[in-house]
Amino acid sequence: MPKQQPITNFNISSDQNKYALAASSDPQIWTSFYEENIHIAVWQRTHSMAMDTSINALLALNTFSQLQFSSSIQDVARTLALHMPQFENRETLLEDIILLTDMFACLFDQDAIGLRLRVIDTPMCPRFHVDQIPSRLITTYAGPATEWVPNEFADRSKLGAGNNGLNDEESGLLQPLCHIQSIQTGDVALLKGGGWKGNEDSGLIHRSPNNIDGQKRLLLTLDFA
Repeated sequence: MPKQQPITNFNISSDQNKYALAASSDPQIWTSFYEENIHIAVWQRTHSMAMDTSINALLALNTFSQLQFSSSIQDVARTLALHMPQFENRETLLEDIILLTDMFACLFDQDAIGLRLRVIDTPMCPRFHVDQIPSRLITTYAGPATEWVPNEFADRSKLGAGNNGLNDEESGLLQPLCHIQSIQTGDVALLKGGGWKGNEDSGLIHRSPNNIDGQKRLLLTLDFA
């Protein structure tokens, strides 16, 4: 099985099919997403103690599993306040979600977004795949985070039905010397999909982590509305 590695500050490219990562502790790294060869841009960050308290308090609730809605940017804060349950340090998590929503909308000039906040204890999308959307923001507040592979180490013909019923490690999707990359818990990543103009055949290949082992994940995704 290919070894999993955390992401580092590096770019991967080839003469035939450029495919690169941009990662930094500076959120300005997101602006590199508009570069043609950047398919994943990661703001690397760690949570404060207050954030960890807020996250753990939400995960401790047995009544919350998912919040999903589409909204204008100006109504996101009101919708979150209305539908999120009460828990310790609630405002810390809500303020972070609102911040990420504002940043995402500003970067892509969006007036509205689609938001999903989910508690997950099983792999949601366990097979490597490509999302046919322009862009998605994803951050794992708790638990193992999203995995992805560089394009030059994957055979796209083995995605979907091309795997002939075999798992990712057996189908031929992952090429020799491939290292499965992993976004780190707390990082905020922008994933370029097949719906991005000019990127129809080069969307980021990614999947939910398979090493959950019953751990609860708290996952936020933002999409164009």
